[in-house]
Amino acid sequence: MAERSKRTSAVAAVVIAALAAAGPAYRGWRGYQKLRVEQAAEQARAAAELAAADRARADQIRFESQAERLRADQERKGRVGANVDAALRQLASEQPMTQCDGALALGRTGSKEHIATLQNVLATATYGSVRNCAASGLVQLGDKQTPLAAYREWAAGRDSDLQRAAIMGFGEVGPEAAEDALPYLHAWANSPHMDERYLAVESLSKLGPAGMPLLEQLASDTDKNVRERALSIVRDDGTRVRVPLTGSAAALRVENHIQRDSYALLHDPTRLGTGGIGEKLRELRDDRQPQHESSQGPPEMNVLERPCDRLDAEGVVRPVG
Repeated sequence: MAERSKRTSAVAAVVIAALAAAGPAYRGWRGYQKLRVEQAAEQARAAAELAAADRARADQIRFESQAERLRADQERKGRVGANVDAALRQLASEQPMTQCDGALALGRTGSKEHIATLQNVLATATYGSVRNCAASGLVQLGDKQTPLAAYREWAAGRDSDLQRAAIMGFGEVGPEAAEDALPYLHAWANSPHMDERYLAVESLSKLGPAGMPLLEQLASDTDKNVRERALSIVRDDGTRVRVPLTGSAAALRVENHIQRDSYALLHDPTRLGTGGIGEKLRELRDDRQPQHESSQGPPEMNVLERPCDRLDAEGVVRPVG
């Protein structure tokens, strides 16, 4: 019995010693946990403060931006208002040139509430130049139907100045005028007068794809200015003109096409096929030359059949004799 009591006392002593030793460690762990909780709370407070500061700054920037836009809008409206007032004063003038300037200026303001003003000028103005300026101003303000009706009337009339205004006006209206414009532009494209054909080119250039056939026709015009202007528009559009060309202009067109296709081949080798670039360019050159069933065609169609240029094995255009 005494021996058992001794063992129990010994175990108790060990347990008490262990607990005494573990006490500081336990207290240290609890302290560490408490510190982590406090640090997390501090980080959360800092994040909340930073977020609040960001929101406050964003609100400030938004407020400043709105104030700046409001100020800019007020300034713009002030300028537009001043421009509108100046344009209306010009329209009230008795001088046709001043009235014309006023109509155009009113169109540039974008002030749609004054569409009716320009419609009235278009309908009642004494001078054709003023009516023309009013029509242009209406197009700028977004009213295209009223000017288009006037252009149809002018194009069919006998006043040469209004006819010219109509031809150019069709172009200002744009592609939606093509159906009305093309019959008149076809006549002007075939006019014996160079200046009328040139005006037709300028108007056709603004009618979109519907104007391309007539532009291709005018690309072979006998007048250099008309021809070059039409060619520049067709090239910008990416359409290749298939029209009869004469003299050096024909040779130049062939060379230009070859150079453009050469550039495409160099940047897309998959188009070469099994042959080399020299062989492919010779094929391109052959494709560019007109083919005729007989050699008795018109001289202007046979001009490219003379030995003017030749491609060597490297695909370089070289003159021959």
